[in-house]
Amino acid sequence: MSNTDIVKRFSKAFFEKNLEIVKELVAENYRFKGPMMEMNSGEELIGFIETMPMEATEISSTYIEQGNQVIKICNFDFTTPPIGPQDMCEIFTIEDGKILKSQLFYDTAPFPKPKEAA
Repeated sequence: MSNTDIVKRFSKAFFEKNLEIVKELVAENYRFKGPMMEMNSGEELIGFIETMPMEATEISSTYIEQGNQVIKICNFDFTTPPIGPQDMCEIFTIEDGKILKSQLFYDTAPFPKPKEAA
């Protein structure tokens, strides 16, 4: 399985909330950084997916693979909350057949802001 195949399989499992496949594809010490949040383990990722406050359909994607990195340039249609189409770019690093880290880039303006801790 190529690194691009791993990312494609992960992306599908993420939005289908297929936790078994996500666990299979993500390293235990997985790290994620995005404009609105960070995660520091595979378990944090699983917890986020279980309570994910959004639903989206992938409209289109382009993948660029070089060495152990895959860049995914995509467009999603977010239906919950009602955000609409959104362009995103995510850079994945793969090691030993597992996603070690990813960094996501997108415009945060259409998304609801996280609630501040009381």
